[in-house]
Amino acid sequence: MQLDAGRLRDLRIFTATEREEIGRRAIDAISQQLGALERAVAGRDFAAAAEAAHRARNETLLVGARELSEAFQSVEDAAREVSGSGVDEAAAAARAVWPSTREAIVRATYGATG
Repeated sequence: MQLDAGRLRDLRIFTATEREEIGRRAIDAISQQLGALERAVAGRDFAAAAEAAHRARNETLLVGARELSEAFQSVEDAAREVSGSGVDEAAAAARAVWPSTREAIVRATYGATG
């Protein structure tokens, strides 16, 4: 998993401490929204699933996590269409890509040099 190089260049305007904070907040927010998404999917609450995916997608865009962003967009689209199988598949894709995305965020925000 790689993050969008252009977005990473944008993050370099921040100090190392600021990048670390951006990364930490993004990881926390995405993790929280993944939890909300899981609860929504389990309860078949498509409106809540769409909302969680939308919020998580906003965070992925901040750090350039394109693959995860696309997965969340698929969740949001399927949820708005009230497609249960589509939501399940898209949520599974988001879950699958999250660990490598999380690691990429950590590397980019804690390992980047100013």
